[in-house]
Amino acid sequence: MALGKVAWVALMLVVLLLKTGAVSGQSCECELLVDTTCFPVESIGDGLCTESTATCTKCECVEGGGLTCPEVTTIAFVFTGVANECEARPISYPQCPELTPTPTATPTPIPAPARGWIIGAAGDSCTETCTDPSFPCTPERMTIMNSDFCQSDDVVCDIFFSFAGAPCSGYDSCLVPLSPQCNGVHPAIDENDICRSVPSSVQPAATCDSSLPTLRRLCCCAMELDNCPLT
Repeated sequence: MALGKVAWVALMLVVLLLKTGAVSGQSCECELLVDTTCFPVESIGDGLCTESTATCTKCECVEGGGLTCPEVTTIAFVFTGVANECEARPISYPQCPELTPTPTATPTPIPAPARGWIIGAAGDSCTETCTDPSFPCTPERMTIMNSDFCQSDDVVCDIFFSFAGAPCSGYDSCLVPLSPQCNGVHPAIDENDICRSVPSSVQPAATCDSSLPTLRRLCCCAMELDNCPLT
């Protein structure tokens, strides 16, 4: 690569370059050496140089290396072999290619546990919606919401649905009035954002395990009743 005792030339090291390196048009198979040892040579004047040791990152021509490095020619100080005498000579070295960082996988966010008033997915029961064991389905609150709020005051009912992320576009009763399949699932909102509730004579109590394919239930997931406020 060069005559005499030659330092590895890298711009980040303390090496005195007399002119900018030029690509020779040749290349080699190479590998990247990280945190390896380099020996920068520095002129101290009067044709003399000193050599030091430094940690550096460089590329080295290796048959079968995983990279391709262009060979660059530049001028650097090289020891002549007589004591500390040195002179400027052209040397060639493999220039590391620009490496694209390996993309880091973005971690999948973990949804926060369901707590308080929660709108479930269509067809899910409140048991399925309340995923945090510490905040299980609390049917007593859902019963009160259905019979005492949604049945008596549409505006108040909409406030609770909106707070849970599903504002009402209208209000109605059970999809099939007096049908047993409607018992236990209210209050709920359908695919047209119609908020539905039923009189207590039809649904005496909301249940945790009830569900209908087209309804998203308003579920109370609570450790304490205060987790699902009614005011």
